[in-house]
Amino acid sequence: MNIYDRMLKSIKEEISNDPFQIGYAGKTDKETADILNAPYAKMMSADVLFTPPINRILAGLEFAPNAVDDKIVKDAKLFIAIS
Repeated sequence: MNIYDRMLKSIKEEISNDPFQIGYAGKTDKETADILNAPYAKMMSADVLFTPPINRILAGLEFAPNAVDDKIVKDAKLFIAIS
């Protein structure tokens, strides 16, 4: 699997599973790209600023972009991994 396919697979998993309950469901591709590129905060006993989800997704993928646009989100949603 090439690096672009690995990136799409990781983005699709993030959007589908929403492990940090960020709220991707029902968003347009543009809104989803904006969410992936933005840092987010969660209310806890102390406020913690988390890095943008796309940084977590792309960590370790060499030469991967550090931001996504709505076309990449659309491709990720349609991505089917072929082993």
